[in-house]
Amino acid sequence: MKKWSLLLGLLAIISYAEAQVLRVATYQYSTNDRIGNLTPLAKHLETQLNMPVTVKSYPTVQAFIEGLQNNEVDLGFINTFGYLLLRTSSTASPMKAAAAWSVPDGSQDVYKSCFVIPKSKKINWDDLGANSAELRLALVFAGSTSGNLVPRLMLTSRGIDTPESAFKSVSYAGTHQAAVEWVAGGKADIAAMGQDAFRKTLAASKEMNDQVMELNVSPEIPLGPALLNQNLATGLREKIIKALIELHLNSPDAMEGIRSGWTEARKATHFEQISPDHYEPFLQQFGRPAAVAAILAQFAN
Repeated sequence: MKKWSLLLGLLAIISYAEAQVLRVATYQYSTNDRIGNLTPLAKHLETQLNMPVTVKSYPTVQAFIEGLQNNEVDLGFINTFGYLLLRTSSTASPMKAAAAWSVPDGSQDVYKSCFVIPKSKKINWDDLGANSAELRLALVFAGSTSGNLVPRLMLTSRGIDTPESAFKSVSYAGTHQAAVEWVAGGKADIAAMGQDAFRKTLAASKEMNDQVMELNVSPEIPLGPALLNQNLATGLREKIIKALIELHLNSPDAMEGIRSGWTEARKATHFEQISPDHYEPFLQQFGRPAAVAAILAQFAN
């Protein structure tokens, strides 16, 4: 009897120890798994929370979403599109948007999408719906906010709710830079990507400047949230939120580590708590709620 009691006690201790590991996670972009970007934060949280912290990176946004739904993550950093897909999905998740990057009031060109065309082609944004069947469209990748979601939202204003049936072809280039290169190299007639990535590509190549140009630019996109697992004890959740909000003050290195992993966060100064309807004003700019909902439903699992 004593042996069973000792064994049960040992198993309880092991289970308790495992439960006290905070699991931080995100998703990979291109060749950067972003584990290095989150490691300084993990070390800071270990000190602040007095508990071990692990860091994991999922290969894609969709794989990350599945991990969130499977209760594999306690604190997750996701892009805007990923969060909207998580919220839209019919599969329940214990994750809730707790905080998001904040940028100074009046900041310009923080996080936008842009459509790009060859300078040699006469393509008009206002007439795009009438001529799209002749054009090959390149996007970035399925889980990209500025390279897939927002361009699709922008196209609804041209009467294009389903690009796959409106354009001659729709392909994913894989990265923002590759999408620009596809247009310059004649592999696509029009492409959409993050505006910052487009400008960086042009800055690095005079030849590219002579070949491509912006056709249309989106409104500012709200930055993606930090997600918190609601199965965590209330007190622990409050400590984590406090640590995030004060991160820029208490651990500038950890703050810079995260910021450097996301191009769109380059002008962000700190984290702030957000309300459940934080992203609604942005979505409403594109009108026709049914069209917006259909785009999200197309990619939600």
